[in-house]
Amino acid sequence: MSLGAYSFAHFIVDFSCAFLLFRLVRVNAFSADSIVVVFGLYNTLAFGLEFLIGLFFNARTARIASVCGETLLAGGLLAGAFVVHVIVDNNEMFDLLSSFCLPFWGRANGLVLCSILACVFAGIGNAFFHVGGGIDSLTRNYGKYWRPGTFISTGALGLSLGIYYGNNSELGVTFVHVLSMTIISAGGVWFFCKSPYDDSIIIHEKDSCLSLTRNCFSSRSFGILLALLFVIFSRSLVGFLATEIWNVRHVPAFPGIALAFAAFAGKFLGGFGADLLNARLCGVLAIITAIPLLFLSSSLSMFWLGVLLLNSTTAITLTATARNCGKSVGFAFGLTTLALLAGFFVYDWIALLIERCDCLSSVTTVLIVVMIISALAMAVSIKQEG
Repeated sequence: MSLGAYSFAHFIVDFSCAFLLFRLVRVNAFSADSIVVVFGLYNTLAFGLEFLIGLFFNARTARIASVCGETLLAGGLLAGAFVVHVIVDNNEMFDLLSSFCLPFWGRANGLVLCSILACVFAGIGNAFFHVGGGIDSLTRNYGKYWRPGTFISTGALGLSLGIYYGNNSELGVTFVHVLSMTIISAGGVWFFCKSPYDDSIIIHEKDSCLSLTRNCFSSRSFGILLALLFVIFSRSLVGFLATEIWNVRHVPAFPGIALAFAAFAGKFLGGFGADLLNARLCGVLAIITAIPLLFLSSSLSMFWLGVLLLNSTTAITLTATARNCGKSVGFAFGLTTLALLAGFFVYDWIALLIERCDCLSSVTTVLIVVMIISALAMAVSIKQEG
């Protein structure tokens, strides 16, 4: 029951955050120059804070973290709704409200401030939610990979659909709908994930800093951890850049929802494949097989299959990272998102490089080498991790 509640909430949280950001962009709440900064701020908060938040929560308090996160997100949605209604509707009620809320900065500066606060609340709320859901999926998985993979998979669809509906206000999805679904999903987590953990589930209590250091940074564990984080970093980097390269080489670009579904299917099926077969073998073969599909094929369906295979390693690396961090499962989950964030920022820099100079072939070659190294890192870390 808790897996269903968390997976549904994950879809809603990622949908809501994407909807908020892109609806604010759609109504020109930010200047063109500040959009990149705002998105960078959001991603840093959403992905970069989780390892710190994870230090303060365990399996018994996971739902508190998630519900706190959705509460913060609801605050961000309210602030975003206020901005959009003032800019678009310009009706008397919101004009009157804005005259009380925005007197010190002026209307324009006040709306920008409210927009930034909405993104900050959403980013921090996203981080809190993911820590809670990640802890639950990793401490109730009975040593299996499928449960973390199932929880993670729904976010890809939520993110893509949130971008789509946020960009298309004419489709009729409003902040009222999104806020209502956020509240419902928070209620689902609170009421359906409160049953006591049975004796067969290991309760991961909070680690002391000394114990955490000993578990994560011993010579053996630290090497494995670095290898796993490199696999996650490379998956993030390659996933973004492979799409960028395809869009440059093939016009028109493919629809984002199809890419999101391929990512969803990969994350969902990867955990089951690792449980049924062999996690190390599945991970290595998935990365190696994805190379020609992503970079050497001109078939769109083959590219989608490559995206699926690349994402199928997610549950494996997440579960292995958690096992190497002792009791600090929330901290481990946060480390994986930190690696994703690093991949996103490196992608941003390389994408700018591709735009300014003709180096597509060189970038493709480097990415293929990175994927080969990633496959080796997967083989070594999962083998030693056992």
